[in-house]
Amino acid sequence: MNIPRLIIADESSPGIVPSALTLCQAMKSMGMRINVFCSARSEEDIRLLKLLTDGPVYNLDLYTFHSARNLKTHFQRTADPRGLNLILVPLGVKIDEKTFQAQPEPLELARVLDCGIVPVIASTASAIVTSNMAITALASLEAGDRNYVQGLLFASAKNPREFQLMEQDYNRRTSTLSLGYIPKEIERPRPFLNDLTPSSAPSRIFQIRSASLQLANAKRQVEWKILEALSFFNESWTPPEALGYSARNLAIAVVGDGINVEGDSNIDAFQALGCNIHRYNPWEENFPRGADALYFPHSMIRYTPEKLLENDDFRAGILQSVAANKLILVNGASALLFGQTCIAPDGRKLEGLGVFPFHGRFAERRAGGGHQKIEIRGINDTNFSKANEKMRGYVLSDLHISNPGNLAVPSWSYRDIRKDAELGTSGWIKNSCFVTELRLELWSCLNTLNRWLLLCKR
Repeated sequence: MNIPRLIIADESSPGIVPSALTLCQAMKSMGMRINVFCSARSEEDIRLLKLLTDGPVYNLDLYTFHSARNLKTHFQRTADPRGLNLILVPLGVKIDEKTFQAQPEPLELARVLDCGIVPVIASTASAIVTSNMAITALASLEAGDRNYVQGLLFASAKNPREFQLMEQDYNRRTSTLSLGYIPKEIERPRPFLNDLTPSSAPSRIFQIRSASLQLANAKRQVEWKILEALSFFNESWTPPEALGYSARNLAIAVVGDGINVEGDSNIDAFQALGCNIHRYNPWEENFPRGADALYFPHSMIRYTPEKLLENDDFRAGILQSVAANKLILVNGASALLFGQTCIAPDGRKLEGLGVFPFHGRFAERRAGGGHQKIEIRGINDTNFSKANEKMRGYVLSDLHISNPGNLAVPSWSYRDIRKDAELGTSGWIKNSCFVTELRLELWSCLNTLNRWLLLCKR
């Protein structure tokens, strides 16, 4: 069995659309069959990728998936054996002209997925300095057991002559293949998340697609055929051990997937357990009262909370579902809608759904978001998770729940495992409705999810 796969690890450039996203869209515009994965990417990047590719974007993270087996299982389930499976990962950042701080994700994923890496180095200084930085970045990706780097691209080159100077110096010092360059004129400003709402996104996406098409049509800039061929130069895929769960055959309504910014990996966790997915658009469809369970992915609902809270059919459907003990799992931003009140980013105070006694507030969001990997532990037994059961995910800096008097008793505590520091509590339950403002990675707790689905009353 073979799965064509390749990691594109690009250097971060503040305020600019990441090079990996531009490359991915250019390859798609050339007619290549592209399947997209990402790791350690911001919500802006995930949203942008979903809009550019018009398809799913899967999030891969070895820490939040809890095990290499879970990550490999998810990758195998969602990869396209007839297409090019690109894993887009930040490479790292320059500290100064002599120091490059590499991210751990490219090498971690290369080892787990047994595939090659193509770094993309930004030309932000002289040709010699950029060449030095490329060599430093390559050294950061060295592994004792194997060299995973299969080639290298330069980005932000001002003109062909600058690229030639960089490439000449680079080729004198390493045998790693140079695959060309991305001109600086291709770069576009990186949109903020509020620029990527359904009403604002089309104009932004058009600009980026146009730039990617320009790159795809340029002569002698990127070695596209070699780049595509590198995805086939991997060892044969070794399937992981089967999960062993019985198919649940439940109908799961995914609420607001059109503004999803967590990616599609949690949805695949439901599918891995045998569930059938209905992507429910609450702005255009009637409430899915026939669904066995509801799942709210982390989304950009912060920009239009009133469109749900003032939707009578949606409000009635949620309250009836809670009263009927229907399974409801709310992940991330949508949790704030389930309290007594919800304060929008512009300060407006909206009436919440009133399921829980807490109050939600969308804080000002800084560029890139601000999410931190965490370990979650159950404080007490609930019908979703059990005491001392461990899960993983992210805490999001722009989502706040106020719980005066602790009237809503939290079910979880969470901590920064690297610093061994407790960070807070979360997780509230009423009947079979469980909400958290954390971004829970369901692949880290498949046993928990499977046990919860067994509670479904059909």
